[in-house]
Amino acid sequence: MRATSSPLQADANGYHFGHRAHDYAEIVRRWKVVAKLAGLRREVIAEQGGYRVYGLKTRRMAADAAPLYLSAGCHGDEPAAVAGLLEWAEENVAQIASRPILLLPCLNPWGLVNNTRHNHEWLDLNRQFHVEKHPLIAGWRQFIEDYRFPVAATLHEDYDANGIYLYELNPRVGHSYGEPLLQKCEQIILREWRDVIEGRRAKNAIVRRTRGVPKLEGMPEAVTLFAEQGCATLTFETPSEFGLFDRVRAHKAFVAGLFEATR
Repeated sequence: MRATSSPLQADANGYHFGHRAHDYAEIVRRWKVVAKLAGLRREVIAEQGGYRVYGLKTRRMAADAAPLYLSAGCHGDEPAAVAGLLEWAEENVAQIASRPILLLPCLNPWGLVNNTRHNHEWLDLNRQFHVEKHPLIAGWRQFIEDYRFPVAATLHEDYDANGIYLYELNPRVGHSYGEPLLQKCEQIILREWRDVIEGRRAKNAIVRRTRGVPKLEGMPEAVTLFAEQGCATLTFETPSEFGLFDRVRAHKAFVAGLFEATR
């Protein structure tokens, strides 16, 4: 008897062999379509390593708007975050157009094209957000300076992870976005089982903090937003050794869940 694969497995195989997750020109082309359909304004916030870094936001967004902040691609070897955010946007154009939203689709295009964590200067950009004179960070600050974010999400992947997990910096004691969001995503990839992640205690795959700034070498994007704006910041991680198809689906589920939870 000839073995047959499930439709989902066939989709995963096709995705694996046909994806263009590191093709930045194709990613930009698709975001241009989303921007046109959803009425987003597209801006160049910096040029890094020969590539333009774009930010998108709702057109005519009032200066006092409180948009949802979504960011991906700070580490170039984490392509599922970039692809997941893009595919979610393509499938939810009308919803994006209906509310204030600010998107950073790929902060490190050079790293994405070259499949490396670092940028063209061999810096880990996610430890550079305190360096205000860095061209990317300066452009990022100018792009977001008029807005206060109730929630900011940054999408990542982890080479050492055994499952999905979440860093949650949330000043609201007794409130957490993490548990219901991971419940949605664990239908695709199970949670990380370790109770210590990157040296920090985790409960049910959530590393949570309500006050104080974590001590790190350099400042990540999410920690900077938490420290400077006091907003809840969520850093979602998928295990980068798992299949790309499932990792992308997990990121899409996370963003979809967050979009609904913050209406």
